[in-house]
Amino acid sequence: MKLSEMNTDQMAKCMCELVEPAAEIMADEAVLKAVAGFANTKDRSFLQMISSAATALVPLLLKTHYTALVTVLSAMTGKSVAVIRKQKGLQTIKDVRECLDQDLIDFFKSSAPTEKTE
Repeated sequence: MKLSEMNTDQMAKCMCELVEPAAEIMADEAVLKAVAGFANTKDRSFLQMISSAATALVPLLLKTHYTALVTVLSAMTGKSVAVIRKQKGLQTIKDVRECLDQDLIDFFKSSAPTEKTE
């Protein structure tokens, strides 16, 4: 379910469940570097940006933050982590597509530091 489709009770529960995995992902310097690479989009087409995401960010997230990603999807869908891990991969991709919206992207952006702090 998209954040924009949730009622206040659902969103409160979901946001609480998203904080820890989002913090884990956004604390990873490699993830921040990959995301920063998408910032300069003026000279890139949408397809080039998608290709960059697929080749740089997706493998990084799946290899190093798989559990966090499954936890996020669990919070968004209401399915248990165990169910998501056992379901067919194409169903998981469908679930991701159904949950992904600008509100979720903005939530993760707001969780990320804008620059390295000492």
